[in-house]
Amino acid sequence: MAKNPNTCLFIGHHDASDNLYPVILEAIGELIAQGITEFWSGGYGHFDHMCERAVREWKTRGAAIKLVLALAYMPKSDEETQRYLSTFDETFLPDLSSCPVRLAISRRNEWLARHAEHVLFYVQHPFGGAAKTLSIAQHAGAIIHPICTQASPDPFRGGAA
Repeated sequence: MAKNPNTCLFIGHHDASDNLYPVILEAIGELIAQGITEFWSGGYGHFDHMCERAVREWKTRGAAIKLVLALAYMPKSDEETQRYLSTFDETFLPDLSSCPVRLAISRRNEWLARHAEHVLFYVQHPFGGAAKTLSIAQHAGAIIHPICTQASPDPFRGGAA
């Protein structure tokens, strides 16, 4: 399966701490310096939202990059949802036509993990949706970039540096 060149997918926990934002901002700057031009978000959880914010900040600094939202299904048409969607350069819906709605998010995540060239991740335990998506990306040959802090240098063990 062909990777989409110069793409980076965000994978992380929905309850990631705000303290990660400076680390995320720096990591995205490093990815931009390496030639990454397109950043993919699933749009769920605090980690994704911090990554989206960091990409927007780099764009205001003049980086020639795109922020893309990958949908699992067609979104609501309410005003708040439309306002959120308008903050992306692009949105797309992978072909999940044969997928039951209850599995749409996990299938979308699997599709993204198989197609992204790079992954920026914050996964603190080897179970759950983020860990599963990260595992798929690793097996698909994605280049992985962990978000680590002094408090948790190993993405699965935590502990001091």
